[in-house]
Amino acid sequence: MRLPFATAALLALAAFAGPAHARQPPLKVLAGSAVADNALGTIAPALWHKYVLASLGGYQVLPFEGPAEPTLDDCRRAGAEYVLQALFELRPQLPGLSNAASGRIAARARERVIDCVSGDVVADKIVDFESDPPAGAPDPDATPIGPWDREIPATLARRRIVLERPARIVFVAEPLAHVNFRGATLHPGDILQDVANAKNVHRAQPIVLTVTQVYEDYVEVIFDTADHPNVGDLVER
Repeated sequence: MRLPFATAALLALAAFAGPAHARQPPLKVLAGSAVADNALGTIAPALWHKYVLASLGGYQVLPFEGPAEPTLDDCRRAGAEYVLQALFELRPQLPGLSNAASGRIAARARERVIDCVSGDVVADKIVDFESDPPAGAPDPDATPIGPWDREIPATLARRRIVLERPARIVFVAEPLAHVNFRGATLHPGDILQDVANAKNVHRAQPIVLTVTQVYEDYVEVIFDTADHPNVGDLVER
């Protein structure tokens, strides 16, 4: 006796105790940097760019080399999930502040992160810096150390940007699929939508996904077999 296709597919998927999901690649971040006019004498744009890129360890960083800050369109063309705009500028050297008498330079970074799929700003913060104290008499045998060599890397490491991984389809066996949502926030019967492909190109019409099972690291969903979701598709609630 031949089983109906949908039933056979369900049984085939159930035979997996826990299907192996492909390891997710690092998030792609398009990273741009700029130095304000008032700070050009204190740090080279190339050095600030180097610090910004180094602070994004753990992500796949796509350096932006354009003359202006990267835009949402730049991010989408690059196929990144997020775009970072990092501006370095000076803070006022006000009397009474520690940097005014010590000769240290007061600066700050304005870091803005945009979700390249939704266009939403997901982080917008200011990070303050004070340059390393001026060195005394130079040691001819010592390696030269710039005013920001310790301060900026250490501060950016403490104030590291943490980005959430978008929910994507990680396994498909029609009419079921797995989505790497954390199961604690979803329940069987909840409706999700497959809104874009793996390159973040939006669908004209989202694919409706209905949650059937909730696990620790993913949820199982069912979909109409007239639709064709694929591994890597972007899923939203």
